[in-house]
Amino acid sequence: FTHTLAGYSHLLSRDVLVKDSWMKILLKGDAIGYSHTSLDVDEANAVDHYSLNNQVHLMLKIAGENQQIDVETAARLNALYELQRFSFKLSSRGYNLEMKAGRKRDRKFNVTLSTASTVQHLQMEIPPDVVLYSPMTELALRQLKPGQMFSVKTLDPASFSTTLVTVRALRKEPLTLGGATYDATVLSSETHGTSVLAWMDPDGNVLREETPFGWTLEKCTPGEALKTIQASTHGQDILATMSVPCEGVLKDPRHSAKLRLELKGVPFSKSELEISARQRVVRMEGHEVILDIAAGSIPQEPAPPGPLPRGIKPFLASTASLQADHPDMIKKAAEVVGDMKAPLDKARAIYQWVNRQVDKEMTISLPSALDVLHTMKGDCNEHTYLAVALARAAGLPAK
Repeated sequence: FTHTLAGYSHLLSRDVLVKDSWMKILLKGDAIGYSHTSLDVDEANAVDHYSLNNQVHLMLKIAGENQQIDVETAARLNALYELQRFSFKLSSRGYNLEMKAGRKRDRKFNVTLSTASTVQHLQMEIPPDVVLYSPMTELALRQLKPGQMFSVKTLDPASFSTTLVTVRALRKEPLTLGGATYDATVLSSETHGTSVLAWMDPDGNVLREETPFGWTLEKCTPGEALKTIQASTHGQDILATMSVPCEGVLKDPRHSAKLRLELKGVPFSKSELEISARQRVVRMEGHEVILDIAAGSIPQEPAPPGPLPRGIKPFLASTASLQADHPDMIKKAAEVVGDMKAPLDKARAIYQWVNRQVDKEMTISLPSALDVLHTMKGDCNEHTYLAVALARAAGLPAK
């Protein structure tokens, strides 16, 4: 238990035949939904032997608007614990995405991504030691003792990226939940710099999870989980609860030469903050930082033409969500930049067109530039993806 979990073969075991777990989801104490996870075994089917499923149902208030969000993830494994196929669905107001993937051969999977306006067919490679992260990973945690840890490579089906999740057993402590007291092990799961605490009973059932964003999950009965939807009033606004409180007002930000910020409450390293010559740490003491940010200027004279610097080419490429080589994207980019030659002129034209033409609407989605080009609506994510894809289609390296 001080190494990397080697895929589903270490996650599951022969003594696990069925599992059914319900958790209610709370935001700052208000019920906003539930998560349901199940594992079934079909002894008569060696191909689709294990069936792992997770459903999340949320009722959220976002920027003053009430939204219902449903997420479903499913995976099928053969009797040798090898991933055979999986699916992912996300539904929110006015948005639906479905992803279906099946093993073609070896590590290669054929993937179909469908939304209301686009269908894409892709291929992706999934190494055998990678799992779709879900509450089912709990099954591998039940043997952890305080002081022990392991890492698991997980696939995020939304971004096609692999992430390392590191789990540490911190301590033993009693936890009272639903009138019962459990001898729980406290675990810390870390990924992308964020740590989630979990309390697990001796049988490997997660009883409670706490995130640094005010989200809490608690084990409950199916009836209690379904009641969270009936009782939900969408609670507090999620953006308000997760935003960084700011004191002070910028009176004329577009004409300010310098901004001084005082950051409190979170530890930073100097390298995390001094990410450009325009941003400088003035003083750093514990969890307090004084930071100066200088206004920048756009060069009036474009850089002379020449070969692209090493490392730039990836920022001209198409990806599953930045479809810069799609005919519709190339056509629109050509319309927007017209006969412009200077890169700066092209960049200004693209950003102005996206800002003016795309409706500003709060959207819960997995951004796709092609989708935004067809629907012409979305929030900051959608605007960004479309602007970057158009820039790449116009020959401008962008990220």
